[in-house]
Amino acid sequence: MTDSRTQFPDALVQFLAVPFDGDTYRRLLYLVIACPLAVAYFLVTSTGLSVGVGLSVTVIGLPILLVTLVTVTWAAWFESYLARRCLDRESATPVALTGLRMDLDAEDIGIYTACKRFVTDPSTWTSLGLVAVKSVFGLVAFIVLVTLTTVVATLIAAPALYDNPEFPYQVATYTVDTLPEAVGLSVAGVLLGLASLHLLNAIAEFGGLLTESLLAAGHSLEERPR
Repeated sequence: MTDSRTQFPDALVQFLAVPFDGDTYRRLLYLVIACPLAVAYFLVTSTGLSVGVGLSVTVIGLPILLVTLVTVTWAAWFESYLARRCLDRESATPVALTGLRMDLDAEDIGIYTACKRFVTDPSTWTSLGLVAVKSVFGLVAFIVLVTLTTVVATLIAAPALYDNPEFPYQVATYTVDTLPEAVGLSVAGVLLGLASLHLLNAIAEFGGLLTESLLAAGHSLEERPR
């Protein structure tokens, strides 16, 4: 049985060491990138699908839908790349993208067959699901990141801000007007900052788990019919 007396110091060291772990900042980078990607995913996917479906009765509608699916699959490939580089996840890449390139390069497979195989490949649709999920994940992660950063920075800066007569320093409805109170808030800000880094690490890992799980749902390239 593990001695609890050794567990607590190890857990404390792990809690305090999070700012000095390089993986922490790779995960933060992952979350920072997730927000603009979420906006781009939403705009491209919603626009492409709505326009493509609306024009599906015309000649141009189906190509728009196909281009949208290819773009979405490229986005899923990039998500897989981010998960590997930032989170050390063994995330698969969408095999539909590789299969489409192989089919287009093959002399005995026509464009129609290549496109049909791409559209019917499970990884094409798991990629679409991933992009839809990441559109929400990126926005939520950004809100949490900005909120925690703002609160922590405000608390840590309390000793430098509390005595400004033009801008009374307040926490909720409580006005901070003494140095000991400001120092106490600053210490609380440091502790909250450490806890926030652990929380943000967990959120980033959850994002990587989503990517890994959804992309693993597609079949392997060897299973593609030739």
